[in-house]
Amino acid sequence: MANNGQPVQIQTAPPSGRLLGASSSRFPFQWAGDIYFDNIWSDAINHQDPRYRLCVATPSWGFSMLFVQRSLNPAQPANGDWTPALGNNQQASMNAQVNPNTNLLNVHALQPEGLNIPNLPPPGLAMIAHDGFVVVGTRVLWNREAHVTKNQPNSPDAFLYYHQHKPRKGPDPSAVHDQDRGKSWKFNELILGSQVQQYRRIRGPP
Repeated sequence: MANNGQPVQIQTAPPSGRLLGASSSRFPFQWAGDIYFDNIWSDAINHQDPRYRLCVATPSWGFSMLFVQRSLNPAQPANGDWTPALGNNQQASMNAQVNPNTNLLNVHALQPEGLNIPNLPPPGLAMIAHDGFVVVGTRVLWNREAHVTKNQPNSPDAFLYYHQHKPRKGPDPSAVHDQDRGKSWKFNELILGSQVQQYRRIRGPP
């Protein structure tokens, strides 16, 4: 229930698509984490399982990177603590087709043991240091697009969820808006790209 006593209304993105917005990189290593694997306001989730969200980082000008985070606690509030989804590739994986290539890439996180740092990632992947971890994700280059769909076998639906966050004040994601103020969308496909600015577009079922 929302703070005003009314249920939260989650809109379904149209098949033709809807622009979530475009932005420039105002801060070094700016990143966002407002795309969730489930509806964060729903009580109809497995409270024994962690939650997952898709993050978009901008390590430098000219490319972005996708990676997955999981909640530290099962079914925690959206403004709780998050960490790279280490070892959860089966449950927390995304199919990201980077145009014009046709290879399907899994977005996942990795923490090498000791000093066993892997060599340079293969084409289409990027590697960054984040919260003390080495994180591997899908690289989205200038003037390319990544088409991201959900691949989570244990999920109750095939949707991804966008929940609006408060205005940004730094490079890290801001807090999620209160239930009765922020917008929420569910969709089947996220299209991430960059031209003059970074942009995100979502598409719903036909």
